[in-house]
Amino acid sequence: MPVLFIYVFGISVSFIQLLFFREIMPVFQAADIVSGFFVLHSVAGLALGFYIASKLAPFQNPGKIIFFTAVALIAVLFIEFAFIRNMRFFLSVPSGGGISLRIAFVYIFGAIAPINFVIGIISRFAYYPEKIFYRFFVSQSLGFISGCLIYFFFMTQTEGLLTVLITASVISFSLFFISSGRKTLFFAACAFIFFIYASEGILFDISAFDKKLLERSFISSSIEDYKYTPYGQNVLTQKNGEYSFFTNQILMFSKPDIEILESEDFGHIPALHHGDLKKVLIVGGAVKYLPMIFEHNVELVDCVESDEAVVSIIQKKFIHLGYIFSDGRLHIYNENPRDFIRNSREKYDLILVGMPYPSNLQLNAYFTKEFFQVAADNLSKNGFIAVKLPGRTAFSSYIMAELNKSVLDAMQSVFKYTQIIPGNRNILIASQKRMPYRLHIKKRLSQMQETTLVLSKYYLDDRMDTQKTLWLKNELKKVKREELLNSDFNPNAMMLSVLYRQSGFSPYLSVFMDEAIKYSPLILIAVIAVFFLSKSVYNATSFVCSATAFWIMFTILFSLQIYNGQIYKWIGIIAPLFVSGILSGTFIARGFALHTPLNKKMFASELLFILITALWLLTIKFEFVNLCILSVFAFFSGFAAGAEIFVLIKISELFTSENKTKIFIFAVFGACFASFFGGSFLIPAWGITKAVVLIFFFKFLIFCRWADLNKRGL
Repeated sequence: MPVLFIYVFGISVSFIQLLFFREIMPVFQAADIVSGFFVLHSVAGLALGFYIASKLAPFQNPGKIIFFTAVALIAVLFIEFAFIRNMRFFLSVPSGGGISLRIAFVYIFGAIAPINFVIGIISRFAYYPEKIFYRFFVSQSLGFISGCLIYFFFMTQTEGLLTVLITASVISFSLFFISSGRKTLFFAACAFIFFIYASEGILFDISAFDKKLLERSFISSSIEDYKYTPYGQNVLTQKNGEYSFFTNQILMFSKPDIEILESEDFGHIPALHHGDLKKVLIVGGAVKYLPMIFEHNVELVDCVESDEAVVSIIQKKFIHLGYIFSDGRLHIYNENPRDFIRNSREKYDLILVGMPYPSNLQLNAYFTKEFFQVAADNLSKNGFIAVKLPGRTAFSSYIMAELNKSVLDAMQSVFKYTQIIPGNRNILIASQKRMPYRLHIKKRLSQMQETTLVLSKYYLDDRMDTQKTLWLKNELKKVKREELLNSDFNPNAMMLSVLYRQSGFSPYLSVFMDEAIKYSPLILIAVIAVFFLSKSVYNATSFVCSATAFWIMFTILFSLQIYNGQIYKWIGIIAPLFVSGILSGTFIARGFALHTPLNKKMFASELLFILITALWLLTIKFEFVNLCILSVFAFFSGFAAGAEIFVLIKISELFTSENKTKIFIFAVFGACFASFFGGSFLIPAWGITKAVVLIFFFKFLIFCRWADLNKRGL
C-alpha cells in the first residue's frame, strides 16, 4: 500500500474529526460534557472497525476493498453531516432550547460512530502486511498532524459544506495513489470536485446551500447571517419580522426583546445601586444592556465581547442601535474579558456580567472566585459587580439553590457585602461597600422613570420583597453540600447549571446525576477491584495508561476553555501535539537502549508518567496555566502513553498474539473510561484538580506494581 495514500487519508481523517466536533457542540449548546460523548463514540467506532477488519482473513488485493470502502466513506461523510445539521429538526427542539443528555448520547453515537467505524476499517486494511504496520501508522499520524495544522491556520472559520467538499476531494485524491487503471478517472473526479468549490457562485452558491442546511437547526426561522469563529457558531435568525441572535444555540439578543422584563431588571437594578454612576464595564451580553445603561448619566461605557462576530453582526443588522454605536462614550473591545480587566487601568463604578448561565466552562469562567478577584481590583471604592442566575422554577428547586449558592460563595470569598434579589432570574450583586436600602434605589429610579418600559417603584417593591428574599435565603441555607464555592478548576456552577437545564425536561436524570456526584468515589473502588486486583498487570497497565493519557487531555481541553475559550481553533494545535507525542514516544522506546530489559523500560515509562501527572497537578494547583503550558503537557502526555503502549506490545510479543490483542482492547477500554466517566462526568463534577488527583492515584498503583516487577524481572 503506497505510503502517500496513508498520509493523505490521515489528512482527511483530521478534517472529519475537527469539522464534526465543531458542528456537534453548538447543537447541544456547547456543553463541555458533550465532548466526552464525542470522543467516546469516536474511539469506540474506530476501534470496532479496526478490530473487525483485523479478524477478517487477509485479502490478496486489499486495495480494491479500500477503494470501495473509501467511496462509501465519502457517502457517509455527506449523510452524517446532513444528519448533524438536522438533529434539532428531528427532535423538534425550538431554537435556543436544551436537549436531554440521554438523547444527546444516542444522537451523537448515530452521528459519530458510523463514520469512525468506516475509517477504522480502511485504516486496518491499509496496514497490510503486518511487517510494515509501524511505518503506515507513522504515515497516517503525520497526515493527521498535517491536517490539524491546515485546519488551525486556514479552515477554522470555513463553512461546513465547503469543508465537507474539501474533505471529500482529499479522500478522492488519496485514492489516486492506489487506483490501478483508474488514475485518469480519479484525477478527473478530484479536479471536478475542486472546480465545484473553486467556482462558488458560478455553478451553485455553496454559502446559500450551507445556510439552508443550517436553517434546519432553527425550526421555522430563516437565517439572516451566520459566522463560524474560534469561539463557535453565531447565527442571526428572522421569523415574522422578529430577530434572534444565537451563539452556540444560546439566545443572546432579540428584537423585539422577548426577555424585556429580565433585561430591564438586570440592566437597571444594579446600576441603581450606585448613587453616582460614571464608568461602567459590560462583560458579554451581546450589547443588549447598552440601551439601559445609557439611560443613566454615565461618562464611559466599556463593552467587552471576546467574539468580534457578535458585535459585527448586531451592528450591521440592527440599524436602530446606530445611535448607541456612534456614541462617543462607548468603547467596544474584542478580547478575552479577563485579560482586558487584568490589564485595564480604569476603576469602574459598575461591572455588569451579561453572560448567559454558566452552562459550559467558557461561560463559567465569569462566575468564579478567580474572576471576581480580578474584577474587584478594577472596581472603584464604592463600585458594584452583578451577575444573573436561574431563579424560581417548578423543577429541582434545590439544584437552583445549589447553583446560586455556588456563585454566591465565590462572591463572598472576595467581597465584603453581597445581595441576592429573587425572581425568575436572580440578580447577585457584590461590593466592598454596604448595599443601599430599597428606598434609595426607588428614589433614583423616580428620576428616570419615564425612560423605562416596565420598571417602576411598585415593581421594585415586588421584586425586592422582604418575604421573597427571606424565602430564597432559606433555600440556600438548606443546601447540605459543602465545598460548593465555584472556581476555575472546581466548576461547580457549570455542572449545576447543566443539571438545572436538564431538570426542565429530564428531572429524574438530573436528580440521578446530582446524587451520583455524591457517590462517585465508588467508581474508584470498582476500578481498583476489577483491574488492580486482576492477575494480568499488562492489561491493567494498558487500561490505566490509555485512561491517564485521555484523562489528562480532557483536563487540558477544559483548561483551554477556561483560559482562552477558542476551543474550536486551538484544538487544531492540542490534538496534533498529542499525536506527535505518541509518535515520539514510540520512536524513542523503539530505538533507545536496545539492550535494556523491557521491564526496566516499562518501569522508566511508568516513572515518566508519574512525573508528568504530578507536574500537571502542581501546574493546576499554582495556576500556571497558559497556552504554552497546555501545549507542552499535551505533547508529553502523548509521549508517555506512546512509549508505554509500545513497550507493552513488545512484551506481549514474547508471549502470544492473544495477549497483544488484549492490550489493544484494554487500551480502548481505558480511552472510553476516560471519555465517559472523566470527560462527561467526573472531571466537571469533581473539578479538574480532584480529577487529576484520581488519575495520579491510578498511576501510582500501577507504578508500584512495576517497581516490584522491576526487582523480580518479567
